[in-house]
Amino acid sequence: MRRLSVLLGLMLVCPLWAADTPLRQIVPAAGKSLAVLQAPAARGTWVLVRDEDLTAIAPQLLSDGSLAIVEATPGKLLVRWRPGPLAKWQSLTVDLGAAPAPTPKPPDPPKPPPTPEPMVVEKLAWVVVVEESSQPPDDVDVAAIRLSGATGEIAAWAKASNVSWRMVDRDMKGPDGKQPAWFAPFANEAAGKKLPWLVGAPSGTAGPPLLSQRCPANVQGVLELLKGTRK
Repeated sequence: MRRLSVLLGLMLVCPLWAADTPLRQIVPAAGKSLAVLQAPAARGTWVLVRDEDLTAIAPQLLSDGSLAIVEATPGKLLVRWRPGPLAKWQSLTVDLGAAPAPTPKPPDPPKPPPTPEPMVVEKLAWVVVVEESSQPPDDVDVAAIRLSGATGEIAAWAKASNVSWRMVDRDMKGPDGKQPAWFAPFANEAAGKKLPWLVGAPSGTAGPPLLSQRCPANVQGVLELLKGTRK
């Protein structure tokens, strides 16, 4: 009741020009709390500090100084007041409400998936057509393909693509009367298959072939097959 009567008294003794100010309610700013403190007497000295870090806070004094309004962030305030320099300090702890919970740390954005290692694409380097020269087939124009591979379109494609092109009889022997070592993988790939058989391999002759099928029927078919592997 005493506090209420003091506040009413303050309102009555305000100068008349205050009536020009719009009537309003004092509302604390967002995130802050408001407290009204009353001293036992007038004209005292106020000292207010935050409990957590001892930061000084200046209150707004009303009328004769016995009332103080403080606006601060939630937490506890340590209040001291004394009527004069030689008087004893009076203390009070004011609770302005719980401190706001710390803003949760936003989750880290999802990490992009690791960039996959680029695939090593083996390039065609050797094309060998394994044939039976003594028994040319009726459905494959072996003579035209052999000529094109020597001086025609197939030869031009092979040179431009840095591919070694050969047509070899399956029973080919080297000067020593043995099958050349480089030819063995191609001959083995064509073994038991209907000749002529086209085998394409990457650099060197190790590993599975990139092409292994019966040779197309004509020069155009061979070129379409080979150009399709170079896209």
